[in-house]
Amino acid sequence: MTYDKEAIADLLEQVAQEGDPKLYTSLEEGLAAIQALPPAWEPLRRASDGRRQTLTALWSEAGGKLPKTLKMLERKVVGFAILTTAARQPSLLYLLGKGRDLLAQRGFWPASMLPDVAKQLPVDLLPFYRLHDGWVSVFGGEDGPLPSPEWKIIGRAPDINGFLQIYANGAQGLGFDLDGTPATPVAIDADEPEVEELEDFWADLDDRLSGTMRSLPEVPSGM
Repeated sequence: MTYDKEAIADLLEQVAQEGDPKLYTSLEEGLAAIQALPPAWEPLRRASDGRRQTLTALWSEAGGKLPKTLKMLERKVVGFAILTTAARQPSLLYLLGKGRDLLAQRGFWPASMLPDVAKQLPVDLLPFYRLHDGWVSVFGGEDGPLPSPEWKIIGRAPDINGFLQIYANGAQGLGFDLDGTPATPVAIDADEPEVEELEDFWADLDDRLSGTMRSLPEVPSGM
Protein backbone atom coordinates (compact mmCIF):
# COMPACT_ATOMS: atom_id res chain seq x y z
CA MET A 1 0.00 0.00 0.00
CA THR A 2 1.21 3.53 -0.81
CA TYR A 3 1.02 6.21 1.89
CA ASP A 4 1.21 9.99 1.71
CA LYS A 5 4.91 10.94 1.65
CA GLU A 6 4.45 14.00 3.85
CA ALA A 7 2.54 11.96 6.42
CA ILE A 8 5.37 9.43 6.52
CA ALA A 9 7.86 12.28 6.91
CA ASP A 10 5.83 13.54 9.88
CA LEU A 11 6.02 10.13 11.54
CA LEU A 12 9.78 10.00 11.07
CA GLU A 13 10.17 13.51 12.45
CA GLN A 14 8.55 12.41 15.71
CA VAL A 15 11.34 9.91 16.36
CA ALA A 16 14.25 11.84 14.84
CA GLN A 17 15.79 12.34 18.29
CA GLU A 18 16.36 8.58 18.51
CA GLY A 19 18.78 8.75 15.58
CA ASP A 20 18.72 7.34 12.07
CA PRO A 21 14.99 6.55 11.87
CA LYS A 22 13.84 4.30 9.05
CA LEU A 23 10.25 3.35 8.33
CA TYR A 24 9.45 0.29 6.25
CA THR A 25 5.87 0.34 5.03
CA SER A 26 6.61 -2.87 3.17
CA LEU A 27 6.65 -5.59 5.82
CA GLU A 28 8.76 -7.77 3.55
CA GLU A 29 11.47 -5.09 3.47
CA GLY A 30 11.11 -4.36 7.17
CA LEU A 31 11.43 -7.99 8.18
CA ALA A 32 14.49 -8.35 5.96
CA ALA A 33 16.03 -5.29 7.62
CA ILE A 34 15.57 -6.51 11.20
CA GLN A 35 15.87 -10.25 10.45
CA ALA A 36 15.09 -11.87 13.82
CA LEU A 37 11.58 -11.44 15.22
CA PRO A 38 10.33 -11.95 18.78
CA PRO A 39 7.97 -14.94 18.98
CA ALA A 40 4.90 -12.73 19.52
CA TRP A 41 5.52 -11.01 16.18
CA GLU A 42 5.87 -14.14 14.07
CA PRO A 43 2.39 -13.59 12.53
CA LEU A 44 3.94 -10.68 10.61
CA ARG A 45 5.67 -13.23 8.38
CA ARG A 46 2.20 -14.32 7.26
CA ALA A 47 0.86 -10.80 6.72
CA SER A 48 -0.08 -11.74 3.17
CA ASP A 49 -2.90 -13.79 4.73
CA GLY A 50 -4.67 -10.50 5.39
CA ARG A 51 -4.68 -7.53 7.75
CA ARG A 52 -7.47 -8.82 9.99
CA GLN A 53 -5.95 -12.29 10.29
CA THR A 54 -2.60 -10.77 11.21
CA LEU A 55 -4.16 -8.64 13.93
CA THR A 56 -6.05 -11.60 15.37
CA ALA A 57 -2.88 -13.68 15.48
CA LEU A 58 -0.72 -10.91 16.95
CA TRP A 59 -3.32 -10.16 19.63
CA SER A 60 -4.19 -13.78 20.40
CA GLU A 61 -3.19 -13.23 24.06
CA ALA A 62 -3.55 -9.47 24.53
CA GLY A 63 -6.91 -9.43 22.75
CA GLY A 64 -8.37 -11.66 25.44
CA LYS A 65 -7.73 -8.88 27.94
CA LEU A 66 -8.57 -6.01 25.56
CA PRO A 67 -11.36 -7.32 23.28
CA LYS A 68 -12.84 -3.90 22.43
CA THR A 69 -9.41 -2.62 21.44
CA LEU A 70 -8.82 -5.59 19.15
CA LYS A 71 -12.20 -5.15 17.48
CA MET A 72 -11.49 -1.46 16.94
CA LEU A 73 -8.08 -2.26 15.46
CA GLU A 74 -9.71 -4.67 13.04
CA ARG A 75 -11.97 -1.84 11.87
CA LYS A 76 -9.41 0.98 11.83
CA VAL A 77 -5.87 -0.27 11.09
CA VAL A 78 -5.00 0.30 7.43
CA GLY A 79 -1.60 -1.37 7.57
CA PHE A 80 1.59 -2.14 9.47
CA ALA A 81 5.10 -0.75 9.27
CA ILE A 82 8.44 -1.56 10.87
CA LEU A 83 10.29 1.34 12.50
CA THR A 84 13.99 1.19 13.33
CA THR A 85 16.07 3.81 15.12
CA ALA A 86 19.58 3.92 16.54
CA ALA A 87 18.41 4.23 20.15
CA ARG A 88 15.75 1.51 20.44
CA GLN A 89 14.93 -1.96 19.27
CA PRO A 90 12.60 -2.17 16.26
CA SER A 91 8.98 -1.14 16.73
CA LEU A 92 5.80 -2.22 15.00
CA LEU A 93 3.62 0.65 13.85
CA TYR A 94 -0.13 0.23 13.51
CA LEU A 95 -1.12 2.74 10.83
CA LEU A 96 -4.46 4.51 11.22
CA GLY A 97 -6.29 7.21 9.31
CA LYS A 98 -5.68 8.13 5.72
CA GLY A 99 -3.84 10.50 3.43
CA ARG A 100 -2.18 13.45 5.08
CA ASP A 101 -3.92 12.57 8.36
CA LEU A 102 -2.09 9.27 8.81
CA LEU A 103 -1.52 8.37 12.46
CA ALA A 104 0.40 5.54 14.06
CA GLN A 105 0.32 3.60 17.31
CA ARG A 106 3.82 2.42 18.16
CA GLY A 107 4.20 -1.05 19.62
CA PHE A 108 7.64 -1.49 21.12
CA TRP A 109 9.71 -4.67 21.18
CA PRO A 110 8.18 -7.15 23.66
CA ALA A 111 9.27 -7.52 27.27
CA SER A 112 10.29 -10.89 28.67
CA MET A 113 10.02 -9.60 32.23
CA LEU A 114 8.77 -6.49 34.00
CA PRO A 115 10.29 -4.26 36.71
CA ASP A 116 10.18 -5.62 40.26
CA VAL A 117 7.36 -3.25 41.17
CA ALA A 118 5.06 -5.36 38.97
CA LYS A 119 5.21 -8.07 41.65
CA GLN A 120 3.15 -5.79 43.91
CA LEU A 121 0.28 -5.53 41.43
CA PRO A 122 -2.95 -7.56 41.59
CA VAL A 123 -2.95 -7.76 37.77
CA ASP A 124 -0.49 -9.66 35.57
CA LEU A 125 0.48 -7.18 32.85
CA LEU A 126 2.61 -9.62 30.86
CA PRO A 127 -0.26 -10.80 28.61
CA PHE A 128 0.01 -7.37 26.99
CA TYR A 129 3.69 -6.60 27.56
CA ARG A 130 4.72 -9.90 25.94
CA LEU A 131 3.34 -8.36 22.75
CA HIS A 132 4.55 -4.79 23.20
CA ASP A 133 6.60 -3.22 25.98
CA GLY A 134 4.63 -0.04 25.53
CA TRP A 135 2.02 0.85 22.91
CA VAL A 136 1.70 4.60 22.42
CA SER A 137 0.90 7.19 19.79
CA VAL A 138 3.92 8.20 17.73
CA PHE A 139 2.65 11.75 18.20
CA GLY A 140 3.30 12.54 21.84
CA GLY A 141 4.32 9.14 23.16
CA GLU A 142 1.09 8.69 25.15
CA ASP A 143 -2.47 7.41 24.58
CA GLY A 144 -1.55 3.91 25.65
CA PRO A 145 0.36 1.67 28.07
CA LEU A 146 3.79 3.18 28.66
CA PRO A 147 7.04 1.27 28.07
CA SER A 148 7.98 -0.36 31.36
CA PRO A 149 11.27 1.62 31.62
CA GLU A 150 9.08 4.76 31.56
CA TRP A 151 6.63 3.72 34.28
CA LYS A 152 6.38 6.59 36.73
CA ILE A 153 5.78 6.54 40.47
CA ILE A 154 3.99 9.76 41.37
CA GLY A 155 3.64 11.20 44.86
CA ARG A 156 6.30 9.08 46.53
CA ALA A 157 7.25 10.54 49.91
CA PRO A 158 8.18 9.31 53.41
CA ASP A 159 5.61 6.66 54.39
CA ILE A 160 3.94 6.98 50.95
CA ASN A 161 4.71 4.46 48.21
CA GLY A 162 2.86 6.50 45.60
CA PHE A 163 0.92 5.92 42.40
CA LEU A 164 2.47 3.75 39.69
CA GLN A 165 1.39 5.20 36.33
CA ILE A 166 1.02 2.59 33.59
CA TYR A 167 -1.14 4.51 31.09
CA ALA A 168 -0.99 8.20 30.23
CA ASN A 169 -3.18 10.44 28.12
CA GLY A 170 -2.61 14.11 28.86
CA ALA A 171 -3.89 14.89 32.36
CA GLN A 172 -5.35 11.41 32.75
CA GLY A 173 -3.49 8.45 34.14
CA LEU A 174 -4.21 4.85 34.90
CA GLY A 175 -2.25 2.66 37.24
CA PHE A 176 -1.99 1.39 40.79
CA ASP A 177 -2.00 2.84 44.30
CA LEU A 178 1.01 1.11 45.81
CA ASP A 179 -0.03 1.87 49.38
CA GLY A 180 -2.63 -0.89 49.37
CA THR A 181 -1.87 -4.59 49.84
CA PRO A 182 -2.27 -5.66 47.15
CA ALA A 183 -1.93 -2.45 45.18
CA THR A 184 -5.25 -0.97 44.06
CA PRO A 185 -6.02 -0.11 40.41
CA VAL A 186 -6.99 3.55 40.14
CA ALA A 187 -7.55 6.31 37.59
CA ILE A 188 -6.35 9.85 38.16
CA ASP A 189 -7.00 13.16 36.48
CA ALA A 190 -4.62 16.04 37.17
CA ASP A 191 -7.58 18.43 36.83
CA GLU A 192 -9.65 16.61 39.46
CA PRO A 193 -8.89 16.24 43.19
CA GLU A 194 -10.44 12.78 43.55
CA VAL A 195 -8.89 9.44 42.66
CA GLU A 196 -11.21 6.84 41.12
CA GLU A 197 -10.79 3.27 42.33
CA LEU A 198 -11.34 0.76 39.54
CA GLU A 199 -13.13 -2.57 39.74
CA ASP A 200 -11.39 -3.95 36.64
CA PHE A 201 -8.09 -2.52 35.39
CA TRP A 202 -8.25 -4.30 32.02
CA ALA A 203 -11.83 -3.20 31.32
CA ASP A 204 -11.01 0.44 32.00
CA LEU A 205 -7.86 0.29 29.89
CA ASP A 206 -9.84 -1.40 27.11
CA ASP A 207 -12.45 1.38 27.14
CA ARG A 208 -9.77 4.06 26.93
CA LEU A 209 -7.74 2.46 24.14
CA SER A 210 -10.74 1.61 21.99
CA GLY A 211 -12.32 5.00 22.64
CA THR A 212 -9.37 6.93 21.21
CA MET A 213 -9.78 5.12 17.88
CA ARG A 214 -13.56 5.40 17.59
CA SER A 215 -13.57 8.65 15.57
CA LEU A 216 -10.92 7.48 13.08
CA PRO A 217 -11.94 6.46 9.53
CA GLU A 218 -13.05 2.89 8.93
CA VAL A 219 -10.90 0.64 6.77
CA PRO A 220 -12.36 0.62 3.24
CA SER A 221 -14.05 -2.61 2.26
CA GLY A 222 -11.78 -4.95 0.37
CA MET A 223 -8.64 -4.10 2.37
